[in-house]
Amino acid sequence: MPGEKISLIPNSIDAALLDRASTPADVRAELGLGRGGFWVGAVSSLVDYEGHDLILEAVAILRRQGIDARALIAGDGAARPELLQQASELGDAAHLPGRVPPDLAKRYVEALDVVVVARRDLEVTRSVTPLKPIEAMALGRPVVVSDLPPLRELVGNDERGFIVAPDSAPAVSEALTMLASDDSRRASLAAAGKQFAASLTWDTVAAEYRRVYDELRAAD
Repeated sequence: MPGEKISLIPNSIDAALLDRASTPADVRAELGLGRGGFWVGAVSSLVDYEGHDLILEAVAILRRQGIDARALIAGDGAARPELLQQASELGDAAHLPGRVPPDLAKRYVEALDVVVVARRDLEVTRSVTPLKPIEAMALGRPVVVSDLPPLRELVGNDERGFIVAPDSAPAVSEALTMLASDDSRRASLAAAGKQFAASLTWDTVAAEYRRVYDELRAAD
């Protein structure tokens, strides 16, 4: 089929996310997590291919380096028991609240200084684009993602996020170490990510659907 006859409809988000403005420390205080520390993590289903164990391992590495890193991983799933056991080694530097309602899930994302999407290198993660990093960008949070085709497409070449080798806690920790000490880099990634997310709202997707259907009607 000729390329001009193909329209791509990407994952999209509620534009209202773009209007939410908050600082991670303020949200953490609201949630009772404490204002201090460098908080990283994710809000998603807790399954093996998401690589949440790499986040916990990376936080442990940062803490051994003297960085007050904390992990927040919200959600539920088959991997949660093993993650809880691993998190116990971090004590109160790890918080796994379990399944939370949708709006509270957004608040947990806003509580993070950096959102980490540490997906493992598998067939499914190479073919499916997750929505969570787009929501994180819309909420103004910088992202660290595994170097997989769908995630690289979302963040560009380190323009809208930090790309790291998949299946590697040291790679995640190296990226987080750099971001922990570079407020301006975190701010620039967050701003670029929010601008990109603004092009992926339900309204923009609906407009593309309308254009396609209008062309089909005109061709009849």
